[in-house]
Amino acid sequence: MLKDLLEGLGLNSREIKVYMAVLDKQRVIPAQIAQITKLNRPTIYGIAKKLVARGLLIEDLGGKALYLMPASPIELKALIKKEQEESRSKISIIEELSQEISVAKSASNYPVPKIRFIEERGLENYLYTRSPAWEESIKQYDNCWWGFQDHFFVEQYTKWIDWYWKQAPKDIVLRLLSNRAEIEKKIGKRYPRREIKPWENSEGFTATTWIVGDYIVMITADEKPFYLVEIHDKRMAHNMREVFKNLWELV
Repeated sequence: MLKDLLEGLGLNSREIKVYMAVLDKQRVIPAQIAQITKLNRPTIYGIAKKLVARGLLIEDLGGKALYLMPASPIELKALIKKEQEESRSKISIIEELSQEISVAKSASNYPVPKIRFIEERGLENYLYTRSPAWEESIKQYDNCWWGFQDHFFVEQYTKWIDWYWKQAPKDIVLRLLSNRAEIEKKIGKRYPRREIKPWENSEGFTATTWIVGDYIVMITADEKPFYLVEIHDKRMAHNMREVFKNLWELV
């Protein structure tokens, strides 16, 4: 059944082998996948990159070695919102795949990576798929996005901003400092829960930085290639949140 669903998503036999190996081990290095699947390492790396870009696998860069993990059912279901714009025919397949994995493994058993690095080609899709996880973490604290937003991010990803605030939970708010707050005026009128304050002498900042619950998310969009770095660290996020809370009051 699971293999049929993966074939329905367009995965070939080698991609299915790699995905199934990662799903079975939950957290595994490429060398182990090569032993299991009998595929060479360059092939494993190439397939893994494709599956990560599609949102089916996750790279954990928090340790000395690269580890691969399966996306959780929550992350798989989040792909639906993006797929609705691109291919409605795949929505039911992703739902079934999420259900199949939920039966095999409890969502609470999924390992959480410490650091993720997302290249430009997968960045926008990552914003869509990770929003539910960030929201879930935010709700454990004050329901607020804190941090700094570089105007280049707003210019490049206005589509995602509109999508997010049209469907975001009503109790979620945002308080960000910005180096070009005037760019936010039109967006702010549409979504009053987005509070942006201009921060003088911040032109030197070239990256958006969000503190979302236990996550720190940094995005560079001022020059290509764009990229995103996500750090999952409760203590670090706590300290960064306190910094931006105090700055918010001072600015």
